[in-house]
Amino acid sequence: MIASAAKQVFEFIKFFILSFLHCLVMEYYRIVNFELDCLEIEVEKEEEVFPLFKLPLLAVENVFSMMTPFELIDLSLTSSKARRTVRSFSRLKPVRFWITLGISDEPTIEIEAQEETWTYTWTPYKMITFRSLFGNCQLSKTPMDDCIKWFEMMIKGVLACRVNKLSVSKLPPSITDWLRSEQKSIEEISIYGGVQKDLKYFLDHIKVTEEFLLDFPPENFHLEIPQSLTNLLIFHSKFINYDQLLRLKAPFIVLRQSILTSEEINRFLKSWMSSESHVELDTFEINIRDWRTRFDIIELPGKVEADPKSKKEMKKKFPGIEMESEFNVTRTDGKTATVCIGQGLFDYYRLCMMTHWLEEDD
Repeated sequence: MIASAAKQVFEFIKFFILSFLHCLVMEYYRIVNFELDCLEIEVEKEEEVFPLFKLPLLAVENVFSMMTPFELIDLSLTSSKARRTVRSFSRLKPVRFWITLGISDEPTIEIEAQEETWTYTWTPYKMITFRSLFGNCQLSKTPMDDCIKWFEMMIKGVLACRVNKLSVSKLPPSITDWLRSEQKSIEEISIYGGVQKDLKYFLDHIKVTEEFLLDFPPENFHLEIPQSLTNLLIFHSKFINYDQLLRLKAPFIVLRQSILTSEEINRFLKSWMSSESHVELDTFEINIRDWRTRFDIIELPGKVEADPKSKKEMKKKFPGIEMESEFNVTRTDGKTATVCIGQGLFDYYRLCMMTHWLEEDD
């Protein structure tokens, strides 16, 4: 009995030891196999990593040239080396992107290139945040502050861009002060609201060099329009009187809701014909306040029916206008203006004018 019990104990101990050794061996193989698998994954990952910064400089520039602004910014966030490289490349290509800064309760930064637009937006409303290939809307407790920080850090700091256009529904002096600390001029500004004194403060400190669009009608509004413009569009131009019209220097002028009389528009055309004003004028459009007196506008000396080529060009410059009367007048230096009375949207009458040299058109 004792011998039999001892034998059973011995067999149990033997079984236990062998089982334990088996477990140790299996665990060893499991660990080895796991490490081999990890090594294979790491090798595969190393094979998948594109050695961007090991390429020749010209090749790196070609890769960067194909990347979107979102991709360039995301790449710059991966490491300090990536940030320095992207910034250096951007400084070599400073006019690649066109930047529009939108000032509102939900400020935006639009980046335009090759007919595509990428947009960053900051909003206090959680339900409309998103990220896509062309848009990034971020939740923010201080949208305007975060927008400016992102511009300074990424748009200016990484892409080496300036603000080319300002689109505002309000223009507080703090924005003007910030922008003037960044640059002394801006190409375009579109104004859809605000306070007259704030707009005047902006124009006193920042030069607008190309396009000025004004689309809000405050009461008792008056503003001296910058002289450095190429395009001027005022959709509520009741404050523009005849004397101020003569002071406008932009080659391209559109005035809507004007209160100028037909007699004053006629005087304007005669002043152009005599080379007294608007010598650089290319295109002019203005609404006619009283349609019943529209033909008084075109009582001009020496007018002749417009040639077919000029008529065709007028339709291109002023699409959507049903032209009622088209004629040519000549300036004292020989330059020609094709003028027409026409009806556009909402059936209101307007005067359209295009200047050109007939010798160059033939």
